[in-house]
Amino acid sequence: MPRQLRTIALLVAAACVGLAVSCTGTDMRSVKEIEVPPSAHKSELEGAYEVKLRTVSSEVLRELKEKYGSADVEIYTLAPDAEWSAVNAFYDGRLGPLNYSRDRSLAEERQGYRLGVWTRRGWFSQEAVAVAFINTGQTPEAAEQKFLAVFLAGK
Repeated sequence: MPRQLRTIALLVAAACVGLAVSCTGTDMRSVKEIEVPPSAHKSELEGAYEVKLRTVSSEVLRELKEKYGSADVEIYTLAPDAEWSAVNAFYDGRLGPLNYSRDRSLAEERQGYRLGVWTRRGWFSQEAVAVAFINTGQTPEAAEQKFLAVFLAGK
């Protein structure tokens, strides 16, 4: 009987250590904690781009909330020479080591923007980081501008 108790105690201890490790570390509590590419900067978003940015943000927030629970967004201005491939590679490199994997169930090619979603499941939660690369195109009122919308969603 003592041998069985030791085995049970070791199994319980191992489970507790696994639980403690899975609950610590790199959980992001706010969308503002998500790293952005060096060319991205926060600025006032008004005028000609505002409607498109709100439309994209609302669409992605709705999808993320349906799939992952609560969601929040931050929007950044990108350098004019920014490309989706570089932004995508930036987040693959940052989120992969944090045990996030691509969620390909949400379409990447969208009307007027690209979307990348990375997800990570814990024992008691699921978290997703999504980025939308928005190229406004050139309009009579304004020059072409590129934006990055960064989303954090989770249950």
